[in-house]
Amino acid sequence: MIATISPQRRREIIDALRRGTVPRNGLDAFSVGLEIYDAVLDAELASVKAGGRDCPRPTRPETPCATS
Repeated sequence: MIATISPQRRREIIDALRRGTVPRNGLDAFSVGLEIYDAVLDAELASVKAGGRDCPRPTRPETPCATS
């Protein structure tokens, strides 16, 4: 899925990067290459919804399963 980013949002992102800061909004514009996880994530969420798991497994090692 290719998202369209408005000119204003693009400007805000680029301005923040030029300042050497992380953009306050728009980090989703940098999330690329994660489509390979879509099917796995959908299956995990369906399992959680059906009561089969307490929490989806992380699809990437740096993503912990939050428990509270």
